[in-house]
Amino acid sequence: NSILFCSIKVVAKFISFRGIASYQLAIKTFINSLKLLYSYTQLDIINIKKDCDHNTVTIHWRVSGTPRITPNTLISVFEGVSTFHPDEEGCVKLHVLDKRQVDKTPSLFIT
Repeated sequence: NSILFCSIKVVAKFISFRGIASYQLAIKTFINSLKLLYSYTQLDIINIKKDCDHNTVTIHWRVSGTPRITPNTLISVFEGVSTFHPDEEGCVKLHVLDKRQVDKTPSLFIT
């Protein structure tokens, strides 16, 4: 089964918007920001859970990258949880984004 994004609403601490066009724009802006700020990025899916009782799909994810301003010495990490609320037809109506952790002072050194 695939998940469809219909008239989606996105809710997070730092942003909230409606509509597939806004959702696509937010994803593209996020990807372009990563490309601008980082010379290397990687997305890891840590865990995917389907909760049949609450009709949700939860994805725990992590984005890591090497900042351009400190060439190849530090890795910055953004980690979060996306909870998708599909309707009975499989259309995602709500995406709740929770920021798990932001490593503001990167400490993983590459040798």
